[in-house]
Amino acid sequence: MPTFITTIKLEEGTSTDYQLLSTLLKKSSFTITSEQKKVLKDRTFISHGTISSISQDVLKAARKTGRTFSFMIIRQKTW
Repeated sequence: MPTFITTIKLEEGTSTDYQLLSTLLKKSSFTITSEQKKVLKDRTFISHGTISSISQDVLKAARKTGRTFSFMIIRQKTW
């Protein structure tokens, strides 16, 4: 399965909001990138699957935070 990199930003998100987001996405087999763990502006995750399933997982988790959000999904290329 292809690998995708997903960046999610929560409007006025608190550390609690991002912790909830991370917990929910980890349950869906997303991995948070280590360099982004302490940043409150956004979170970047890596996951495997289809773009459709990843979008659905992100939408479901981000909505549960109760914050307005935006996200971007990029397919990781292998060289």
